Amino acid sequence: MLAGPQLTALQRTIGNQALIRLLKGHDRAERRFNVGDSAQHALLEQEESTPDSEGARRSDPGNVSGIGDELGVQRTLASPRFAGDPTLESIHEGTSTLSEGSEGAPVRKVQHAIHDAGILFSSFGTDSSFGRQTRQRVLQFQSSHGITTDPRGEVGQGTINELDGMFPNVALPTTAGDPYGFSEMKDVLCQWNAPLINDLQSLTVKIVGGLQWADEEFDGTGWVPNPMLGAGETAGTNIIVATNGFTNEEVARSLYHEYQHARSPRAYRSQPWAEEETRVFEMETYWAIERGITPDPTLTTTDPDTGEVEMDTAGVESTVQSYPGVDAANPGEVIGKVGTNQVQVALPNGSIITRNAVAGDSVPGPRQILPPEVAVPSSDWVC
Repeated sequence: MLAGPQLTALQRTIGNQALIRLLKGHDRAERRFNVGDSAQHALLEQEESTPDSEGARRSDPGNVSGIGDELGVQRTLASPRFAGDPTLESIHEGTSTLSEGSEGAPVRKVQHAIHDAGILFSSFGTDSSFGRQTRQRVLQFQSSHGITTDPRGEVGQGTINELDGMFPNVALPTTAGDPYGFSEMKDVLCQWNAPLINDLQSLTVKIVGGLQWADEEFDGTGWVPNPMLGAGETAGTNIIVATNGFTNEEVARSLYHEYQHARSPRAYRSQPWAEEETRVFEMETYWAIERGITPDPTLTTTDPDTGEVEMDTAGVESTVQSYPGVDAANPGEVIGKVGTNQVQVALPNGSIITRNAVAGDSVPGPRQILPPEVAVPSSDWVC
């Protein structure tokens, strides 16, 4: 008789529908040989007791129906990252794949998940386009997880099912909304992002009380103070995250954000800063929504009919435009003052010009760190 792990392996290889047909025949064979209902119940008990890490969430009634309900066969994807996406559900059913040339949200979701699994998209980022970089990362993922049933470098049933099991639909720790504590903050990340925690061992991370920049803004006649509070900062592979007044999930979200800057794809290193910040805000927001973490409300919108929270492209753009040195009405990034009423501007083509300051121009000022200031030992970054 097939045991739970055997069923799961078979499910990944031949697909749910084929497995159901096979088990129907298997069930009939058992009854012909007078095995009886007790054997069938034993099979169900074995299957339902198989941990989620075996690849399916068999206790969720939303995932099964009909014969699948009796046999514990997962009929839909369970992870909040993938569930309900028609393209990914069809891949889960074994009727399609993602391959080079595919584009759109399903590609972005798979890219983001593979990235969070520790295989970083270091060339072009998670750009929703299935090109050579994505094929290479899919191959890496398939190799590291022993997936041999899918076409090489394509996202098929085995690949999507493995990813689905890596990002389960689990509740946040009960301490997620409590005031910041280092261990409790890590607990939020470790449920989905253990590879990120491990990679922080190779970066420099400081946990501080607060961050503030003494920025200035031109009001039309002169420069006035316009201090900016921040939740984090990254320079190269050096990360600083603020904690005063923040909860564990908020600090976890900030650390996730700054980590993306520290591991910025090569394609963005020569781009204007606003492009990189937009990319990171989008990654952070998608991740927070899928993970069940409260996202920044300025970066999201809520569907009035369904109540579903979604990433708001306009909100991200508006937030980035509010940063010092960025102004959509005056292209380029203001990088400094020249005299009393002029500014230096870095244009998208890389050139630097000087122009008259206009009302609303802002320039970044010196950064101030509020205590305490703690450099986290690399040995502390473990789950």
